[in-house]
Amino acid sequence: MSTLGAKDFRDPLLAVLGDLTKYQPGVEVSFEKTYTPVFKRMGVNPADHGKTDIGVPWPEKWIQFAFAHLVDNKLGTRVGRGRWALTPSGVQAAIALSPTLSPLTAPPVAAVPPVAAVPPMADIPVSPPAAPEDPFSLADVATIVVPPAPVAPRVSAPIGPVTMADPYHQDPYIRNLGVQTVTCFGFYSDQVATCKSCPIQYGCINKAAVLLTQLAEELVQADLLKKIGPPTAQTIPAPTVAPRPPLPSPTPTPVAPPVTPPPPGDYEWMKTARAIVITTVTSSICHTCQNPIPIGVDGIWVHSPGATRGRGSVSMHPACFTAATGLTPVRL
Repeated sequence: MSTLGAKDFRDPLLAVLGDLTKYQPGVEVSFEKTYTPVFKRMGVNPADHGKTDIGVPWPEKWIQFAFAHLVDNKLGTRVGRGRWALTPSGVQAAIALSPTLSPLTAPPVAAVPPVAAVPPMADIPVSPPAAPEDPFSLADVATIVVPPAPVAPRVSAPIGPVTMADPYHQDPYIRNLGVQTVTCFGFYSDQVATCKSCPIQYGCINKAAVLLTQLAEELVQADLLKKIGPPTAQTIPAPTVAPRPPLPSPTPTPVAPPVTPPPPGDYEWMKTARAIVITTVTSSICHTCQNPIPIGVDGIWVHSPGATRGRGSVSMHPACFTAATGLTPVRL
């Protein structure tokens, strides 16, 4: 019995998504393209682990469960039906799983140079939470647009050495705790040495970009209000309802004309012919009485055994057929 599960596929899937997206957030990847690289990375043969009740190999299902876990932890996102992508945090975590990336080769959104592992988080002193302050308020964004001369007291101490090798630094929850222990998150400056060595510097840069984007959107909205003024209430006319057309008069039920006795003739061939009762869909003339057979009534279709291309087939009233042959037709 297999001992694998969805948790075993989480990091391999994260690394494969990083390779397929070139370590860029928001790049779409078809979920089916991740199967083979993940299996190859893990040395897994899908045929060795059985299938689900609907015939899907369990390793493929585990990969889907692993991506759902990435979505729950804000590392992945679904951008369409069957299309997966990484978030900026997911790109950072994927780079952490690739020992070949360096600050020169990694994408600018999440480059973290690999160095020696840090000690367990229990040995790292964590400063108490700062006084109540909103580090993400737009009022502080001005310090990003026009920063004052950098001074050391404005930057908190980093939460640990610059490394992603330790598994604690790969965990988004632990890294989020690290964000909460500093008061300068979102105020990255490349002129401050502490910022350059901080292990959460790339998330800090992304946060600053988000704040700048929000500020830009607010400035655009303010410019529009100055040009066109505030929105005014508009009166929406009531919708007009067209009168209902009169109902059509009921169609009278067609009635077959009275049947007259058949004229003398040769009707013996009809006794061996194929005769069936049908509901007429077109009007025709009775072969016996020469009266019309209207649409929507029962009629007899007689097909001679020797008829070709419709020749030899005739239509008759049921009463005319019985009077001429003495037979009762059969409805199929």
